[in-house]
Parts: sequence; C-alpha cells; structure tokens
Amino acid sequence: MQGPLTTEPIFLFASHSQDEPAMVLPGTYDVFYACQNCIDIPFNSFATIVEGYGANADGVITASLSSIRVEVSATLNGSPFPASIYQGGVIWGGIGNDDLVELTATQVSTPDIILLAGDYNFYYQHNNGDQVPANQWALVDQQTLMAPPN
Repeated sequence: MQGPLTTEPIFLFASHSQDEPAMVLPGTYDVFYACQNCIDIPFNSFATIVEGYGANADGVITASLSSIRVEVSATLNGSPFPASIYQGGVIWGGIGNDDLVELTATQVSTPDIILLAGDYNFYYQHNNGDQVPANQWALVDQQTLMAPPN
C-alpha cells in the first residue's frame, strides 16, 4: 500500500498467512501486489491491484486477482535471436510503470511464467554482444494478458 502520506510502501500481509489488521493514517492509497518468493504464484513485482482506496475508517481491502501461465520468447526482425549467451538481451514485462518482471533471455524460450492478468508493457534490455540491438529499456510491445474463463 502506498499513498501521499508514505515515502515507502507499507507492507500489509503475505498471501500465505492469515489476515492481520494493519493501521494506517486516514487517506487515499493505492494497493499493490508484489511477489517475494515466486514459484506457484504470479511473479509480478509491483502491480497495482486497487487504485484510490479510501482509508478513513476501519475496513477490509478486497481484490480478486486472476493469473495466467505464459511462455515467453523473443524474435529479432521476425527470426530467432542468436542462440549464444554472448549475443543477447533480456525481455522484461509489467503492469504499469513500476511493475517489472524479468521474463526471459532473448536466446531461449521461458515456459510457464505466472503473471497477473492485465495490460502489460514489454521492454528489451541489451545484455551483451554486437549482433543484437544495443538499446536499454526499449518498449517493444504492449499486450493485454487475460486469464481464460472459468
């Protein structure tokens, strides 16, 4: 949780623990999801799940989160990137501007990344080599990832 009355995010609870109350000053806050130990839960690092939550009295914050499993791969001009670890970059993705998840290195496909459903920005970051683009943090795609219907 973060808002104008905080300089750092306020930790509220872990998803695997029992709900415990937290006291905050009255105000308007945004609530974020951040994975700390990502194996079987979404890998997102700072995804906004509730915007403008008004904390003016005792209450409960609820959010229904949907996730999706994705396989991530990258191409360069429609062809695979060089297979060498010395010629590549990293593909990052996230919801909004603060959520960044390292999704895959360009020379491999990464199966089974779990992400929250939402509108994603995808970025390319040069790692090494002169046979791949030298750009740092270049926006390369935007997609909406939706969980399949139940």
